[in-house]
Amino acid sequence: ESLELMHIDQALARINAGDYGACQGCDNPIPLPRLKALPHARLCIQCQIKLEKSGFRDWSELVESAYDSIES
Repeated sequence: ESLELMHIDQALARINAGDYGACQGCDNPIPLPRLKALPHARLCIQCQIKLEKSGFRDWSELVESAYDSIES
């Protein structure tokens, strides 16, 4: 329950910042049916699938991993 509340708080912060509904992975709009089903969604379905296949829990971890592999 506390995790769900954290996600809701983050969604409210995105609303206040004016970037609610934009995918944090690709910046494309998150489709309305996805937001209706999961109002605190941060990623579009395609980016969510990439995240789940990567094994990381958060998009920022996936991005950091990509940058680390470029620097190595």
